[in-house]
Amino acid sequence: MIGKTPLRKIDSIEYVYDYTKGDNLTGDLCGHSVVAMLTGISLDKIVEVSGKLTPNEPATKKNLKKWLDYYGIKYVPKSTPKKSAQARLKK
Repeated sequence: MIGKTPLRKIDSIEYVYDYTKGDNLTGDLCGHSVVAMLTGISLDKIVEVSGKLTPNEPATKKNLKKWLDYYGIKYVPKSTPKKSAQARLKK
């Protein structure tokens, strides 16, 4: 994370789809599409820049964090999954 405050403020999010797999977010550029939605930057530009930051690498958690850092988007460094009430009752 760059500094303690984000460099960008997200005012709104517009839907961006991964054009490699049709109108959904399950294709090869799903992580890139998420970054495009958060930043408001075109998907093509995100793909171009991410290719320079992490050449020939997929959108792993590690790479998504690098891309979000690059664009100044704040995120939680480590997420902790919470167990549902249903899971706790099955002991």
